[in-house]
Amino acid sequence: MYKIGQQVVAIKNHSQLKFKKGDVFTIIGKHQCMCGLLKLNFAELGLPGVSMCNSCRFVSVKGGFLARSFAPIDSIQVSESFSDSLIKDLEEELNVEELITK
Repeated sequence: MYKIGQQVVAIKNHSQLKFKKGDVFTIIGKHQCMCGLLKLNFAELGLPGVSMCNSCRFVSVKGGFLARSFAPIDSIQVSESFSDSLIKDLEEELNVEELITK
């Protein structure tokens, strides 16, 4: 479900306010805790540090945040935004070319 390089959005605030609902992050790492919960690491929050799992109390040097606190950003939405931007750029370029040839 989650891939390295994928963008996700926080669906709730972090208990220590390290992120807020609606914040967007890029996944740079992921691992499964001893209890089975998926943890994610993000470029925007720096390198992971030593942390303790809130669920099983396992101490890990991989750090990370619970994946259940995030949702993938819809790739179709990102794709549409990119295509809209590309179309706008092309239309502006074509309008400039029409002005030059007239």
